[in-house]
Amino acid sequence: MIQRNAALRQETAQISTVGQLTVANGGAITHLANSSARSFLINLSVTGDFDLQAGATIAAGGLGYAGGNGDVNGFGPGPGVANNVGGGGA
Repeated sequence: MIQRNAALRQETAQISTVGQLTVANGGAITHLANSSARSFLINLSVTGDFDLQAGATIAAGGLGYAGGNGDVNGFGPGPGVANNVGGGGA
């Protein structure tokens, strides 16, 4: 059971198997942030009951591939592409 103000944070891309899982109000399931590779994700197999109670969360927002900085392309499938445009005048 994941209690209030506690989290299950997966630090792998491998599947984690549990018999049953309850996430209480204020509890969370998440994973570590990725950067240039798909190293971390929420990958659970619950063979029994799974109870996500009101107020509990499963959150992965902002934990995907890193974006590029400045004139560097982003990472992952469908990355953002850097572009520089210059101009001049007389």
